Amino acid sequence: MIAVALAGLRTHKLRTLLTSLAIALGVSFLAGTLIYRDTAEAAFFVDLARPAANVDVAVEPRGGAGYGFDRRVDASVLDAVRNVPGVAHVDGRRSGPLGVLGRNGRVIATEGFVGLAVSLPSTPELAMYRLVAGTVPTARGEAALDESTVNRLGLRPGGTFTVVDTDGRHHDLRLTAVVDYGASVPFAWFTVVGLGEADLTALVEPHDYAEIVATAQPGVDPDELTRRVRAAVGSGEYRVFAGDALRWQLAREAAKYSEGLLSTLLAAALVALVVSCLVVRNTFTILVAQRTRQLALLRCVGASRKQIFALVLAESSVVGLVASAAGLALSAGVGRLLILGRDLFGDAVPDHALVVRPGTIAAGLFVGALTAVAAGTLPALAASRISPLAALRDGPGLRAAGRSRFVVAARLVGSVGFGLVGLALMAAGRRPGMGFNGTPVILAGAMACFVGIVVLLPLVIGRLTALVGWLPGRLFGITARLASSAATRNPGRAAANTTALMIGIALMSMFTVVLATARVQGERELAENFPIDFVVDPIPYSGSSVLPDAIVEDLAARPEMGLVARTRTAPARANGYQTIVSAIDPADPDLAGTVEVMEGSLADLGQGTVAIRRSLAYETGLGVGDDVDVSAWDAPGPARRIVAVYDDAPTRGDALVTWSELDDQFGRVAGDEILIRRAEASTVDAAHAALDAVLDRYPLVSVESRAERKAALDKELNKRLSQFAGLLSISTIIAILGIMSTLALSILERTRESATLRALGLGAGQLRRVFLLEALLMGLVAALLGVGFGIGAGWVTADSLITTYGHGRPEIPALQLAGYVALATLAAMLAGILPARRATRTAITAAMSDT
Repeated sequence: MIAVALAGLRTHKLRTLLTSLAIALGVSFLAGTLIYRDTAEAAFFVDLARPAANVDVAVEPRGGAGYGFDRRVDASVLDAVRNVPGVAHVDGRRSGPLGVLGRNGRVIATEGFVGLAVSLPSTPELAMYRLVAGTVPTARGEAALDESTVNRLGLRPGGTFTVVDTDGRHHDLRLTAVVDYGASVPFAWFTVVGLGEADLTALVEPHDYAEIVATAQPGVDPDELTRRVRAAVGSGEYRVFAGDALRWQLAREAAKYSEGLLSTLLAAALVALVVSCLVVRNTFTILVAQRTRQLALLRCVGASRKQIFALVLAESSVVGLVASAAGLALSAGVGRLLILGRDLFGDAVPDHALVVRPGTIAAGLFVGALTAVAAGTLPALAASRISPLAALRDGPGLRAAGRSRFVVAARLVGSVGFGLVGLALMAAGRRPGMGFNGTPVILAGAMACFVGIVVLLPLVIGRLTALVGWLPGRLFGITARLASSAATRNPGRAAANTTALMIGIALMSMFTVVLATARVQGERELAENFPIDFVVDPIPYSGSSVLPDAIVEDLAARPEMGLVARTRTAPARANGYQTIVSAIDPADPDLAGTVEVMEGSLADLGQGTVAIRRSLAYETGLGVGDDVDVSAWDAPGPARRIVAVYDDAPTRGDALVTWSELDDQFGRVAGDEILIRRAEASTVDAAHAALDAVLDRYPLVSVESRAERKAALDKELNKRLSQFAGLLSISTIIAILGIMSTLALSILERTRESATLRALGLGAGQLRRVFLLEALLMGLVAALLGVGFGIGAGWVTADSLITTYGHGRPEIPALQLAGYVALATLAAMLAGILPARRATRTAITAAMSDT
């Protein structure tokens, strides 16, 4: 039977190719995802391990290296390590905060924090950077700078840049080296300035060491040296470990850089493989039906049912292995495209050769073969039931099988069962307080509902297609009616094709609804939380986060500014919950009006009262009229009566008191944020220019505008939508190929029927239009069902999040969803071009005699 299967595959090469394409694409995506993971992990490990290069022993404070300034290694430890027998080189790595001025004259900050100054290595063997350009600094006033900051400033070796010390003084340094510190934290986040010992001491005055590293003398075992260092240093206050342990820790961190996207990629690959399975099953079902006489003749010459089953299953297995091999050949390109795609979205993977591991090859072959066997099992069972008498029938013998009452009842019961389970899960995910935790439950319920639709689809696909085809039948006459009739002739085949295409369209539509809602909600929240044009924040420097009062005076003196108000915050506790209490500058009463009050009234805010944010009210279970203990951590105060519950406000805190009350209970708190609204006669650009002019004298502040926040929101949501579209396009392409394959095979099946139509007067062009319209109807039905389901699932998901975190209603981007319907329909119709052309090439007489 194996020989018969191989002979059949060799004889019908085109048929084999059409069957293999779907699996090849699915396997290429899966294996490409694994190649991406392995390559990204290897690349990030090389990048992260740069500070650990050549290190045999490392001494760090408990909790990790002290580059965050809060943990240090005492200077005496350096001498202790240097005196350990077997140590060849030792380096004490020092660091401290140091701001670099950007082109706008203000300190470059990342998430509100300035950059780092780090010591240059005492020996080249222990350098924790890669030299990109220039030479290592050797004299006073020379510095190395990380590559990202150099590009940001537009510098070259030999140029100068300015740093600001902790006292606010400016210092010019000459850039001699561009270096790459890799992806390790904190070097990947901050600006990093490499300084010699004299400059580091003068500018930063670092105390002790962030970490101490050492190399072993030739012939000394690193593990033995680690034990000696641990004995000399002691293990109570510090961690002493071998370089290999440090690199293993970095390898684990490297895996985290690819985990987030990897889970999404694997989910998309699973969707692609499910679609592949549906396409291959549909194809094998048609192939078995077309070979009814051949299989019946095999039964006549002695083949048993088991042998026929094994024959079809062997064909599917061979197809799966061949397609998997082809998919693996394509997977390297897919892996590279995934890495390039990540680079395009701003999350670049460091340069590294593609990593293809034996496990990836084995997984691709196994999954591809398993998909093909799973897809071929039901057609193989159908083939094993063919009677030897079928050899006497004329023609291929494929007819839509009648459905028994049992099958119809089973489908109805299964569909209703999955639907009820799905609805129950979605209701559970929408329970109050579930928030984001309820989203996976809602998605699981949506998946169950989708399965229920798939189970029911063969029973209703005929009527749906006839309904969708009614208007084209009126517009395009006999060709459209013939196409509609052909599309509904075999409900099982039509349902499989529709399901394959519907999966990708449904998921894309659901994500589009959720992200469109997130965009509208984000803009609404931005308008409510950001009722001003600019926010000025201090950049923490050596623990300081205070805005000078002079800034407020200077800004208020500018005619471009309409409102310049301060807010103040202080750490607090509310009935034991850690929180932040805020106060708004009373100089502008209108600013308090921007607080979104849910219950109560801010007009009642005064002595002994407080307003709390909705999230804090939920955590404490309190509301308007209740008493709450809002006080400093070290100075408990009297209970305060809650006069309002609010949601959005121009302050950071979760509790709001009056300006004087904050001073009375929490002491004189310096202003930590300035809210600015431009004057009505001023443009945003003019106000921004005036703001920059004032802040040139204050380098240690950051500015954020509403326009910048909106642009960042749009960029992030567009990025996510593009990612989902790119990943789901694979499954959509496979589904379109399935329509092409099914149509091509069904044209072979209907050769005599097509010839009869042509003999009765149907022109070649009309026959082509019949098959094109048939493909169009399949694509249109799939797109409408997919978009309809996506709207429903997306609506429930978005509404659940809105109920918990905001207000309003989900958004349905009608034009975008209509575009999905149009694109899917057009793609399906294009898939029918080649099969339609093939249908008209056979002569009428030859086709009429075909058996």
